[in-house]
Amino acid sequence: MVFGLPDSAVLGVVGVVIGAVLQHVGALANLHRQQAAQDRRLQSQERIRFKVESLVELFQQLDTTHRILNDNSNTASNSPSSISQQDFMNDIKPAVDEYRDVMRKNQIYLTDDQYNDMEEALGRFRESLNFIQWKIQNPGRNPPNHRQMPWIGFMDAYEEATETLREEINAPIEDD
Repeated sequence: MVFGLPDSAVLGVVGVVIGAVLQHVGALANLHRQQAAQDRRLQSQERIRFKVESLVELFQQLDTTHRILNDNSNTASNSPSSISQQDFMNDIKPAVDEYRDVMRKNQIYLTDDQYNDMEEALGRFRESLNFIQWKIQNPGRNPPNHRQMPWIGFMDAYEEATETLREEINAPIEDD
C-alpha cells in the first residue's frame, strides 16, 4: 500500500502517467520530423525557383543579344552607314558583354556540355560583332573571309543554346 492505495492502483496511475509522457514525447518527435521535412521541401523549392529564374534571365539575355546582332548584321550588310560607331559602342557591343556576364554568372546551373552550348553562342555573337564593326568602318566593301558574317553558325548556335536552356528550365523536378 502506498498512500493508502493498493499497489495495483499506484502501478496503474504510474503506468498512465508514463504512457502519457511517452505519447507526448513521441508526438513532439513526430512534429519535429515533420517540420524538418517541411523546411527541407521549402529550401529545395527556393533553390529550384532561384535556379529557374537565373536560367530564364540567361535565356532572355541570349534572345535579346541574338535579336540585336541579327538586326544589326542585316543592317550592316545592306546599309552599314546607318549604324554609327556610337551605336556600336553603346548598344551592340554591350549586349554581347552582358550576355557573357550573365552566362558566366549562371554557369553553376549548367553542365559542362550545356555551358559549352552557351560559349558556342558567345563565340558566334563575337564573330557577328566583328562583322558589324568591320562593315561600319569599311562601308561599301566586302569583308575578308575571316570577317564574314557566319549566318549558319550564328543561327545554329543560337538555336542550340535556346534548346539547351529550354530543356533545363523545363526539366522534371527530381526528389532528393
